[in-house]
Amino acid sequence: MDAGSWLTAFWLACVCREKGRLNALCQVPVSLLRGSGAVFDAYLYHWVEALQAYWLQQPQLGDKLVAAVDGTDPDVIRHTEPEGVLHLMYPPMNLLTQLVRGDEGKFNTELAKAVEWHKEYWARDDREVNPEGFVSLALTAVACLGRDAGFTITVESEYLPEGLLDAEWVGEFPT
Repeated sequence: MDAGSWLTAFWLACVCREKGRLNALCQVPVSLLRGSGAVFDAYLYHWVEALQAYWLQQPQLGDKLVAAVDGTDPDVIRHTEPEGVLHLMYPPMNLLTQLVRGDEGKFNTELAKAVEWHKEYWARDDREVNPEGFVSLALTAVACLGRDAGFTITVESEYLPEGLLDAEWVGEFPT
């Protein structure tokens, strides 16, 4: 397991409302992810720590989230293309910030921007046929966290499947 796989698993568990899996993922030491041999920029490890702190309601959430956001500065990243960081990695961090602040209006405003950035990123070059861009798993997951925290999600987009946000199917299938 590496930090990228951890994030994907975390997003899927959020969308599926799998609290037990989220708890288990949040027990994975970041040192284990760092030791995987995969090479990532430091912001990704701070992001994992911030998500763990959010889910476990730990007091260091603010510091971890600030470190993750600061690490997305194009002058700091070394192993990731800056465009991908700006359009795909930073927006969920920003949304989590709004969620933590309890600012539903700003959350929806920033979610609308994030969906546009996602669309813009995946519409370029040969990316438009890449299935990874058909739905924004990260944005959908953070929107699910917002919905579950009581936020009304006003953004409608094919990149945020409403059935997933509404958890219409949760519990229908054994997982």
